Amino acid sequence: MTKRKTKQKSKSAFSIILANVIFTISLILLILTILAPFTPPHIIAIPAFLGIVVVPILVFTIAVIIFLAAIKHYRFCIILLIFTLISFPLWRKSLIINFTKTEQIEECDTEVKVMTYNVEMFSTYEQYVECFNNIKAFIFKEDPDIVFIQEFGYFKRHSNKNYNSRAIEQYFNSKYPYRHLWYKNQTTRQEHGILVLSKYPLTNKHKLEYDSKNNVSTYCDVTIGCKTLRLINNHLESYKLSNDQVNLHIKDKEALYFRMKEAMTSRASQAKSIHEVIEKSSYPVIVAGDFNDVPMSYSYHIISQGLNDAYVKGAKSGYYYTYHKGFALFPIDHILVDKSIKVISSKVIKVDYSDHYPIVTTLCISNK
Repeated sequence: MTKRKTKQKSKSAFSIILANVIFTISLILLILTILAPFTPPHIIAIPAFLGIVVVPILVFTIAVIIFLAAIKHYRFCIILLIFTLISFPLWRKSLIINFTKTEQIEECDTEVKVMTYNVEMFSTYEQYVECFNNIKAFIFKEDPDIVFIQEFGYFKRHSNKNYNSRAIEQYFNSKYPYRHLWYKNQTTRQEHGILVLSKYPLTNKHKLEYDSKNNVSTYCDVTIGCKTLRLINNHLESYKLSNDQVNLHIKDKEALYFRMKEAMTSRASQAKSIHEVIEKSSYPVIVAGDFNDVPMSYSYHIISQGLNDAYVKGAKSGYYYTYHKGFALFPIDHILVDKSIKVISSKVIKVDYSDHYPIVTTLCISNK
C-alpha cells in the first residue's frame, strides 16, 4: 500500500513539473510572438523570428491547452486561453478567420479590381520569353484595373530583341495605357524594378529610394470617377538567401541569424519611410506589393497602421501564403487599403509562373 501511494505521489509530482514546464515554454513563446509587431528588430530580434512561425506556435499553444485541460491544470489553461484571445486581432491576419462572407456595401460608385504580383524577373534567362508571355496572358485574362508588379525587368543581352526594355512595356499598352515604372537594379546584364499598370491615368509620380541594391517603393495618384487615390507600390528588403546559401547557413546558425536580422532591420527602416508617405497623403491610399514580411512583423505593423488588409477583409477563412519555394510557404505579399475603401472580395491565385502567387482584390470606390 505504501509503495502504491509513493508511486502515485511520484506520478503526481512528475505531472505537476511537466505541466509547469510546458506551460512556461508555451506562455513565453506566445508572449514573445505577440510582441513581434511592436518590437523593432534592431533592438530585440527574437520576437521577429517567432512572428514568422506564428501559426505553428498557435497550433502548439492550442495543443498545450488541450493537454493541460486533460490533466486538469485548469488555471494554466485559462491563462494561455486569455493570451490567445487577446492576441486574436494579430494572428488572424495570418490564419484568416472571417465570420461574415463580405462587407455589407450599401453604395458603390465604381468597382475596381486590383492585383499585386512579384513576377520574379519572368523566371530565368532561358525561360524568359515563355514566362513573360504566360504572365502577360494571365494578367490580361484576370483583367484587373490596376496592377502592382515587382521584379519587373529584362535581360539586356537577350537573343530575342522583341523583349528589350521598350518592347516589354509596349506589350501591355493595349489594355494598360498608363504606367509608372522604375528600374532600381541596373547592371550590364539586366534591369529590374517595380511597375504599376493602370487603365486610369496616373499622375504625380515619385519614388522612394532606399539604401538597397534591389529594393524600392514608388507612389503616384490615380483618379477613378470623382475620387483620387494614391497608389504605393513596394518591394522591400529580402533575406537574399538561395537554397545553397540556406544550406550553408544552417551549418553556421549565427551567420544566418545576423543575415536575417539585418534584412528585418532594413525593412523596418523602409516601412517607416512608407508610413510617412501614407501620413502625408492628401488622398486615400492603396499600398501593395512584396513586403518580404509576414503580417506578424514590425514592418507590416508600421505600414498597416490605420489601413485595412484587403485579403483579411475579403478572403475565405484559412491559412494563406503568397511565397512558395520548397517548404517556405509564407504570406509576404499584401494589399492594404484606406478604411474608406470597402473590400468586396480577395483571393490568392495559384499560378506557377513565379515563386510568388498574385493577390487579387475587388474594391468599392465611392465618390463621397
